[in-house]
Formats: sequence, C-alpha cells, structure tokens
Amino acid sequence: MKKEMLYSFHIPRWEELPDFDLYMDQVVKLLDTYLAPLKAEDEKAITSTMVNNYVKQKLVKPPVKKKYTRLHLAYLIVVFILKKVYSIQEIVELISLQIHTFPVESSYNVFCDVFEKTLIQVFSQQKTDVDYGNADSELAYMLQNVVTSIACKIYAAAYIEEQKINPSNNGKKT
Repeated sequence: MKKEMLYSFHIPRWEELPDFDLYMDQVVKLLDTYLAPLKAEDEKAITSTMVNNYVKQKLVKPPVKKKYTRLHLAYLIVVFILKKVYSIQEIVELISLQIHTFPVESSYNVFCDVFEKTLIQVFSQQKTDVDYGNADSELAYMLQNVVTSIACKIYAAAYIEEQKINPSNNGKKT
C-alpha cells in the first residue's frame, strides 16, 4: 500500500460501476483492481470464498443465476473497506443504519466521498470539506468516525510498510 496512491484513490461511484451482470471471477478481478491501493502486497481484495461467506451470512444478497449486479459490487466494496476495522455483525448494522436513512445509491456514493476525503485528510494532515448529503448530524458524525477509524488504520499500515524498521539499524529506514 503506497501512500502516494492513497492521495488520489478513487472508489467508483454507483454510476461508474458496471450496469450489467457479472460472474464471480469477473467480480473478483474487478474488485481487486478497484481496491488495489487499499490492499497490503500479499492481500486479495476479495475471493470467491469470501463472497460466498458474505452471502451465507446474509451480508450480501445471493446472486441471481450466478450473476452479480451493481448492488453486489457496491456492497462488496464497502464490506472490504469496513472489515479492516469492524466485525461482520458491526458491518451489517452500519450498512443497515445508512441504507434505512437513504437510498442505497446515495448511501454508497456518500460513503465513497466521505471515505476518500477522510483518507486525504488523514494522509495529508489537512482538514477537508466533507458533504454528508442530508444526513442528520448524529448519523453524519457516526459516518465520519467510522471512516476516520478505517483511514487511520490504513495510514498506520502504510507508515509501517514504508518504514520497514530494522531493529539492528537503530530505528533507521532500511
């Protein structure tokens, strides 16, 4: 995970996601591409086993005739990001809170926008303007805290990866 890539990281918005159905291998490949900047070097964004488990746990709706839709992609992107800090049960509850307040499409787009801006804020140590749409202040505050916790975890992982401190080198970069 390279810090430079995270400054310009872009999550495809609802309208940018494919509006045609995909098979599992296409979903895995596409999500791996979309989420590459957020992954550790040896990490897969998503595997078919993960998707099947998310379906079994009712986190993601089952595919229709083995095909996945834009809705599946949006859910899987959000799950990948949230699972860096939150349990599956917490993710179910967080998603439920958001989509019971706003339509899925706008909930997803707001999440993407807030997450991207928060990443920039955490990595650049600069304040950014974040638009929460029409969210009430408590829901907006909760969303900001959720994405900040994830952005901070990503920052810490990127910093550690970048430093690669060698104990025999007295803390100097190797």
